[in-house]
This record gives sequence, C-alpha cells and structure tokens, in this order.
Amino acid sequence: MNPIEDRDRVRTQLNVNFVVEAGAGTGKTTLLIERLCFALLAQQIAAARLVALTFTEKAAAEITTRLIFELQAVLQLVRCQKQKMEEYLTQNQVEEKDYTQLLLQLLPPAQNERQKRTREIVVMLEQHFQIALKDILTRGELALAQLERSQIGTIHSFCADILRAYPLEAGLTPNAEIDKGTRAQRIFDTQWNHFLDIQLGENAPHAEIWKEVLARVSLADLYNCAREMCSGKAEKYDFFARKEQLAQEFLLRAQKAQQLANQFEKGQKKPRVIEKALQQAARRFTQAHAWLTANTLPPEEEETIKINSVPKDWDKIAAEEAKSLCAFAEQADPFIQTWILKAYGLLQELVEQVRARYATEGILSFDDLIVKTRDLLQHNLLVRRLVQEKYDALYVDEFQDTDPVQGEILLYLAEQKGNGSATWQEVKLEPGKLFVVGDPKQSIYHFRGADITAYQLFTNLILQQGGQKAYLRQNFRSEPEIIALANEVGAQVMHEKPGFQSAYEAIFTNKSTTDHSAAEMALVCSSEQEQALADDFRHNQAEIVARWINENVGKMRLKDGQLLQYKDIAILSRAATTLWPYTDALRRAGIAFSIEEDKDFYKRQEISDFLNLLRVLNDPQDKISLVGLMR
Repeated sequence: MNPIEDRDRVRTQLNVNFVVEAGAGTGKTTLLIERLCFALLAQQIAAARLVALTFTEKAAAEITTRLIFELQAVLQLVRCQKQKMEEYLTQNQVEEKDYTQLLLQLLPPAQNERQKRTREIVVMLEQHFQIALKDILTRGELALAQLERSQIGTIHSFCADILRAYPLEAGLTPNAEIDKGTRAQRIFDTQWNHFLDIQLGENAPHAEIWKEVLARVSLADLYNCAREMCSGKAEKYDFFARKEQLAQEFLLRAQKAQQLANQFEKGQKKPRVIEKALQQAARRFTQAHAWLTANTLPPEEEETIKINSVPKDWDKIAAEEAKSLCAFAEQADPFIQTWILKAYGLLQELVEQVRARYATEGILSFDDLIVKTRDLLQHNLLVRRLVQEKYDALYVDEFQDTDPVQGEILLYLAEQKGNGSATWQEVKLEPGKLFVVGDPKQSIYHFRGADITAYQLFTNLILQQGGQKAYLRQNFRSEPEIIALANEVGAQVMHEKPGFQSAYEAIFTNKSTTDHSAAEMALVCSSEQEQALADDFRHNQAEIVARWINENVGKMRLKDGQLLQYKDIAILSRAATTLWPYTDALRRAGIAFSIEEDKDFYKRQEISDFLNLLRVLNDPQDKISLVGLMR
C-alpha cells in the first residue's frame, strides 16, 4: 500500500483501533501528534480524557510541547483563513456549494514542511470531518486551555496516579512511597546476610543443592539474581510458560546447525573446528528439545561450543550464523537451565521475605507500580470500570518497549464497558480507543523488559478484533545511501521467527543525492583473522575521519558554493567517554577543534604530564609519577 495512503488512513479513521509499525525516521511521533489533534478537534474528546504514554519523561515532554505548538499553528492558520473569508463575504456573495472550495483558495500557502503538515490538518478538519471554522477555533482554544489535565507522560507516572486514587483497593500501606533504591537496598542486604547465615551455616537445610549450585554459579551472581527477583518485576514466574514454543525453536535450530555443517563439510577429509562446533550445537539443541518435551536430561558435556577461526571457503553471512547458533546452543544446555531452576528455587524463600518487608515498610519500586496496577485492574472490576470510564482514548508511543505487564494494563483499560474479563486474553476491545505505534525490530534489545512475543500477542489480539495495521516506510531523516545499506544488511540478517523476531520491513526515501554536496560512507570492519574490539573500530574510524577532513577542507565546495572549512564539520558521538580516539586522531593530523563536552580531560597527555610533575614535587619518593614524567 502507498505509504501516504497509510498515513491518511491512520489520521482519519478515528473509530478504529490501530497498530502502526514505523521504521526509523518515518515520522511516527509526528503521526501520533496529528492523531491527537484530530481526537481533540474532530472527535471532541476532552483533554482530560486523553492518555498518551511513552517510556521516558523526555519523550513525554516532547509530545506535550509538539502538541501545543501544532494546536497553536492550526488555530493561527484558521484565524487567518477566517479573516480572509469574512473580508471576501462582505464584498461577494457565495453559494453554499462553492463555500468549501473557496475556503481552500483562501487558505494561506505553506512555506515549509512544518506549515505544510499544519495545512493538511486544517484541510482534513474542514473537508473530511466537515467542521466549521468557528468550531475548530472553539475546540482548539478549549483543548489548549485544558491540555495540562491530559495524561501525557510515562507508563510509570500513569500507574502511580491510578494507585494514588485507589490505595486501599491496591493493598498499599498509608506510608507507601516510591523508593529510588536506597532503603530497599539496605533492607535487602540485611535479609541477604541473614539468609546466607541460615542457608550456608551449620545444619543448612539445603546443603547438597547449595553445593551443586555454587559449583556453577558465584555468590555474586546469586546476589544480583535475588536483587532482581525482589524488584517487583514479576510476583509470579513460570519457568516453563513457553516451553512448547521454545522446544520447537530448538528443533529448528538443530536442523539449521546440522544443515550448515553438512553444506561446508562436503569435500573435506574430516570435519573442521567450525563444522564440529555446529554438529555439537545441533546435538545440544536436540537435547534441549528432549528436556523440554519429555523431561529427559542427557549426560553432561564439559566441552564448550566455540568457533575460533573461520575457513576461507565459508562466506561471511554463513559464518556469522554459525557463531550465533553456537552461542545460543551454549545457553540452551539443559544442565545450565537446571542450575538456573535450582538457584531460583533456593532464592524463593528470601524473595518472599524481602517482598513482605518492603510491603510493611511501604517501599514501592518502579516495577511495583506496574505490577500492582495490573493486579488492581485485573482483580478489582469496580476499579477497572471506574478507570475505564475516566478515559476515552489511549495512545501509546514506542509500543515495542512495552513489557507484558504494561501491555495487560493497556488492554484492560481499552476493554468494552461491562466486559469484565478475567484475563487479558479474554478482553473485548472498545473500537477506536487504542492506538499503538512502534518498531518491533527494536524489541530484540529487551529495553525495559520488552518482549517481542508479548508484542505479537497483544497486537494480534487488537487485529483479530477489527483493529487495523498500518506501516510507515518512508524515511524523512536519512540519505538514500544510508537507507540502501540498512535495507541490504537488515534484509539478510533479520528473518521472521514468530515469538522471537519480527520480519525486516524495508524503508525508502524520496530524497535525491543531487540536492546535496558529495557524500561519502566508509564501513570499518575487522579482518577475517582477528576479532576487533569496539575501541579498535573507533580508532580506525577516527583515522579515516581525520584523513577525510584534511583531504577535503579548502577543496570541497558546499551547496552554497563556499569551500568547506573546519567550522562546517561536526563529529557526533553517542557518549563523551568515547570521544578520545577522535580527538587523538585530530591532534595527530594537526586539525584544530573544540569540544562541547569532554569527560576525558585527564586522559590528555599534557594533563597527565602536568599531574605527574605536581605529584613528584609533592612527594619526590613517588617513583611511578617520576618515571611517567621522565618518559
């Protein structure tokens, strides 16, 4: 389907639940803002009855600010149009059939992309929704006046508001408050030490199990695991909840590993390291499948599955797949999983004690906000109905970052009145109440507990009940060369695996390189023989950047005809801590630069030398500083 048609369909069909999947830079937040505008101006939903959720306070603030600016721009444009219309009507008579066409003629032209979007909103309000100018102005002014009452924020702030409204129903103590970790940490450490005194002291109740677990898992890892379990992310956890799905995946991977091994082993006198590793991985996957389906535990294998080198007849894509299969096979080892289960069982008693102490002390974590809100809405139908009736529309940005519990909350609130389902799977959705937008490809990173399986289950439920799916594929941000590279790589490495990974959806742009000065891209790779670290890539990239600057400054002409200068160039980094390879390369190349933020000030050679001098002057016996200074 044409991407423009998809956008228009999402903007104008307000009585339908939507799942919008949007690639990078395709304007998903802009679409969300436009849909919010139509909810306020076309549907006349009161601002206080709107919920728009995202997963950071910064993103929520951006949505609020952009929505205010868009509403103000719409009102300004309509006022200008109304004034022109009134002036025209005082001089001319207009028949009703010509009124709409005249309105469009009197609409001021757009000077830029932002004005163009605002103009489109006004045209849709007048033509598609047939709303009079005075009504647009009245509704827009009311929306701006009441916008601070809307629930535009994070899922955590939204849940906190619900719990504050119904503390007794949620089982909260009067002293309950969100703890940023300090009180909870002290309580946990006290309980942990007491727990170890009992479990590892004389007459230990589970001594043999502890010996077995500690032979494989360190106390530090168990501490971190128990701390996570006490955080409130899940009050109930079923280790085998998805065993059928996982068992099937193990079987498919076993077949793939064996297929790869057979493919490249042909013509060889005997299997090489990589083929042996794949055969071992296939066996491990098969064992894991048997363990999940028949509870059959195979003999324990000590040998690790590792690929140290790749033969020349292996292509890069196949080699990467082989490494990925072997890495997964290591974790799929049934013995590793049984150790995890035993460790989990040992920690259960501690977790129950700590959680009970947290409840007594009134300590709530951010995860508690989510879990307790879900439990409240699931089990207290009166509260669920009251909260449902409070809101007419739920908008969710970055839906791929939604964890399973957060998703349940949204479904319960989007439920039809009077349904009262016992579980989220039984929810019957209110048409047009739920709008979610995101990019499921990002869910593989498990941000904030995101789960691609949960995402697919939730969106499938929406679609099965009359909801629609729309795709945003047109990228407005990146150059064609970058998009082409992303599509080529993404299509090869991202294949749909239900419950594990979404399919890659290609994106495109209407931008043309003829509108820009010459652009270059360099892909910095490690050699086939060596596995480079991230810093190695940064050093290589830094050298390429410094060389490019020296080769082009004073020679390359920009779009305005001026020669490229140092001041025209910016080097952007994800974090200030990774800037030093670039600054070192620029110094070696004799390129002048300034830094906006530099956390590596003390790594500079001149600063290090000066500090060594000061240390030696302070303490002549400081031999390390003396050697550093003399060097």
